[in-house]
Amino acid sequence: MAGGLAMLAGLVALATLAGRQRPERAALALCILATVDLLRAGAGLNPMVSPAFYRPSEEAARLREELRSEGGRVFTFDPTYSAAYFRGRAARRERHEAWTFAILQETFTPDFNVPVRIHTAYSLDRTMLVPVERVLDPAEAGVRSIPALVDRLRAAGVAHVVSLDPIEHPDLELRAVLSPERMAPLAAHVYRLRGARPLASLAKDDPTPAAEAGGLEVIAQAPGRFELLVRAVRPSLLTLREAFAPGWRATLDEGAATVVRAEGRYLGIEVAPGEHRVRLRYRPPSWVAGLWLSGLSGLIVLWLGRPGMRR
Repeated sequence: MAGGLAMLAGLVALATLAGRQRPERAALALCILATVDLLRAGAGLNPMVSPAFYRPSEEAARLREELRSEGGRVFTFDPTYSAAYFRGRAARRERHEAWTFAILQETFTPDFNVPVRIHTAYSLDRTMLVPVERVLDPAEAGVRSIPALVDRLRAAGVAHVVSLDPIEHPDLELRAVLSPERMAPLAAHVYRLRGARPLASLAKDDPTPAAEAGGLEVIAQAPGRFELLVRAVRPSLLTLREAFAPGWRATLDEGAATVVRAEGRYLGIEVAPGEHRVRLRYRPPSWVAGLWLSGLSGLIVLWLGRPGMRR
């Protein structure tokens, strides 16, 4: 099939060189051939596995639903920094790829958490584009770092910690041990972190213990977008434990509101007493400039392609 497409592309090129085909039509024909080739190749990706290969075990699926219903984030110690993982991998020698895939999926290791909608925090940065203060240093990726990580994880709204290695810490309570067959001989230890902060909360200005800030309800949530109903008893700071960045915009009862840094790294909005609807949306600061540049580039392409410019 690939040889036939290459032959057709060659024939199109020869016809163009001989003057029997206009360059514009030849370019279109080559684009169509490239698209057909991509579709052909994509249809055969991973033909050696069934769709079940990409589904987690029943144990992990049940735990996923429980974690999502309880709320909070999950922190997974990356399996590739675990001594247990490398012992299991050494036993499998060269045939470890599918097993490693299962390990990453069963432990909700980023980015395997995305399809199952498990919120995480302090993942390792695989892109090398994220500010260092927002991600975990590789030197802290092992379970030995848990004493230094507990306070940061708690502040980030992490309610559960997952690890291939057992962890002993007074603030961690063992919740479950997952040992599906596809992970053998390893098991995933799931711990509940005591004192995890809620992902959204109201902080009162009045420091007295008797003062109550009020309540809130998350109405809608999507990547880069939140909508909350806030009932404040007194002037309060609404804190949303999402990373602060230029580009976050907020409205308070349809009016613009200022987004401030809360606790040095999260989103904060000042609210007055009463019931309010708060909406937050993230849009990259360069988004408008990007639209203008894209539009300008399109106009330049159209201008260069006008009949008078063709030769």
